[in-house]
Amino acid sequence: MNSINLIIDHIKEQFGRLMSDQYGNYFCQTLVKLVGSEQRLTILKSLIDQFVTVSCDVVGTHSMQRLVETVSKDDEKIVIYNAIAADVDRLAFHHKGNYVLLAIIGIVSGDILTMIIESMLPRLPQLMLD
Repeated sequence: MNSINLIIDHIKEQFGRLMSDQYGNYFCQTLVKLVGSEQRLTILKSLIDQFVTVSCDVVGTHSMQRLVETVSKDDEKIVIYNAIAADVDRLAFHHKGNYVLLAIIGIVSGDILTMIIESMLPRLPQLMLD
């Protein structure tokens, strides 16, 4: 097992908390630049229950944006969609979460993009006013 795998294995249960930490977020942003797809998938799966909360955190939003920007594989995108599907509105209307949602929209396509857009369509007039 290489060093990055050991680090991820050791911190994956606390990754969301680290992403939202004033100093830990810098570590997380650097780490996600170094990991491969399988390692990133492990991180994403460990964040699934905290994804939206960390995305809306004043500090965590930066780490989450970096993580999303590194995503390249369809299985990673599916994990992200599953993490946000019930809370797309929360991300769209949150002053920090909307940046993560924009990053997600920038990496997805096809059915996932359609599902995100369709979930936002009824609220589009309100989004334009806020």
